[in-house]
Amino acid sequence: NSLTNIKGFSAKAKVQLLRAFDGMKEGVSRLRASFNNLGNSVAGFAKRSIMSLGGVLKKLLLVGAALAPVIAVSFAKGTRELRVWSKTLGTSIETLQIWQAAARGVGISGEKITDVFKDVSDKLGDALLTGGGEAANIFKDLGLDLKDFLDLKPEEALQKLANQTQNLNRQKRIFIFEALANDSSKLISLLDNNGAAIRGVGKDLTNLRALISEPQAKASAEFANQ
Repeated sequence: NSLTNIKGFSAKAKVQLLRAFDGMKEGVSRLRASFNNLGNSVAGFAKRSIMSLGGVLKKLLLVGAALAPVIAVSFAKGTRELRVWSKTLGTSIETLQIWQAAARGVGISGEKITDVFKDVSDKLGDALLTGGGEAANIFKDLGLDLKDFLDLKPEEALQKLANQTQNLNRQKRIFIFEALANDSSKLISLLDNNGAAIRGVGKDLTNLRALISEPQAKASAEFANQ
């Protein structure tokens, strides 16, 4: 036994250590036996539970099969709306989903974010065409050139505005964003650091394969029209 080779202890101390070690081994053996018994009990309980749930599981599967067409149609309608909004706003369906997911984190619903994008596009478009309106006045006060926002998608315009107002105090930034679209100031935290939070959400959704692609949405929409 390696304990007998311990240096610096008297013979009596070594004997006491050996006895203690033997007692510890005996305790470990009893503990192992207890865990084995517990494992057998749990396994038996799990097996009996699964057997008793068999009928319930079968019923759930039947219900799921019955609801599958309803769920599929609901999903198809949702993706059809995504396609309509992405085309209306001039942004990709994947980008719209990422923004919807990120916006929920700051208290903006998926439906509301499309309203924000539409308001931003409308007000910037009006400012570019007429040279007037709230957006034109705000950009003039900030010394920003509206032409720099020409042909930008709504999410790109918001990001550019966030980048160019990052040195202003929070109250001023809130006023500017709210003038473009109600509740858009809630997006500032997502747009700071050049949109790092948005990119993070996009990366997570991409890695999870949780985004619906344009071809998938198209196929789903065709299914809903059948």
